[in-house]
Amino acid sequence: MTFDIGYGYNIKGKLPIHGELSIGSTNHYINYIDNRFTGGGYHMIEKREIIIGIGGNIGYKFSGNIEIHTGYNTKRKLSFGMRLSF
Repeated sequence: MTFDIGYGYNIKGKLPIHGELSIGSTNHYINYIDNRFTGGGYHMIEKREIIIGIGGNIGYKFSGNIEIHTGYNTKRKLSFGMRLSF
């Protein structure tokens, strides 16, 4: 799970670029096998870790407030999506 803070800038009106900083946490699990359970075992959180990543996106604005974008973040890797601006 991450929380993103970013800033964007429009190049020639239709091509927005965005930079972002992501802050979040990740859990590392350890699995145990135990035949007393119907699923065959269980898992426990072994370690929680704070993660920080940076990334950038480039997009295309179809209209005044609808945009598609693709980008890369060091923690989430490749991303793409649609953004609605108000």
